[in-house]
Amino acid sequence: MHKDKPVILFVDDEAAVLSSLSRQLRHQRDRWCLEFESSPKTALQKARDLDVDVVISDMQMPGMNGLELIAAMRRFSPEAAYIMLTGSSDLSTAVGAINDASVFRFYTKPCPAELLKEGIEAGLAARVAAQGPAEIRESDLSDINNNLGMAALDHLSLSVIVVDPAARVLLTNKSGGALLSRNDGLSMSAGEICRASTTSESEKLHQLIQTAAGDAEENEQGSFVVSLQRPSQKRAYSVLAIPIAAPGPEQAQESGRPLVALYISDPENQPLPSAEAISRLFGLTRAEARIVHELVKGASMDEAAENAGVTVSTARTYLKQVFSKTDTKRQAELVKLVLTYPRLSTGAGLPPEPIVR
Repeated sequence: MHKDKPVILFVDDEAAVLSSLSRQLRHQRDRWCLEFESSPKTALQKARDLDVDVVISDMQMPGMNGLELIAAMRRFSPEAAYIMLTGSSDLSTAVGAINDASVFRFYTKPCPAELLKEGIEAGLAARVAAQGPAEIRESDLSDINNNLGMAALDHLSLSVIVVDPAARVLLTNKSGGALLSRNDGLSMSAGEICRASTTSESEKLHQLIQTAAGDAEENEQGSFVVSLQRPSQKRAYSVLAIPIAAPGPEQAQESGRPLVALYISDPENQPLPSAEAISRLFGLTRAEARIVHELVKGASMDEAAENAGVTVSTARTYLKQVFSKTDTKRQAELVKLVLTYPRLSTGAGLPPEPIVR
């Protein structure tokens, strides 16, 4: 089922408690769909109908206690996050809630609104990590599959993440989903937004996405390629953004397209191709291959020229020659060609000829 917002269900037999929760969390209604039920049996059916994301349940309720309710909900919503509220601070109750019903959080009443909000956000993030990117409409999935060939992308060592212009994650290949779940330099927020490790890095990533989505002319700094640092201090990701053509005007308007495919190379898991390998694969000179190698790593043209020990003017001349030799027209197209070239992905099949000088 396609949902515009995560569904948060509150269950408590005391109407005053539900009314208080509704008032305290009223400012979250623009982000969450808030549902309140005083009957556990009715809540059980509502959870099934609405495909809930997070359930906050009281422990002591007539007819069915919180543990029994959560156990029943888990049969059809195993990926939802469950939070228990109780008026008792008995440790045995908390242990039973966590162990017997796999409750995500355990809070005693009265629970401060901010603490409860943090618990809900953590539950949403855990659900996202467990199931991968949120569902999209079948028509959208079909369109994306047709444009990307997801079956083939799953066999790439590259991570591929499909986002809309607002950086909301729509789809990933297997490697992309695993990368997001590691939360090391790239992650997905509770609102399904693709983020980097810091505010400045996220701004850089989102600017990259918006530029690619707008299909603007690539500037001299290589705006379709960036490198993103990682909290683990491992080598930075190289991220290439490629716009995906919209399948039709109506669908484009409805889903906010054009979409953007992020091709992410992790040099720790799949080393970037060396300048020598690039030279041999594409028939480039050492100097040309060195510039391409720097650009693939996410360097700007100025940085690539400096790292290669040439002037920016010379580097641009080399790049024009590379475009001619590889039948590409733009830097993003060239980087994509290098990153997705099969012999680079497998590390096999390099031609034995010496590097052209």
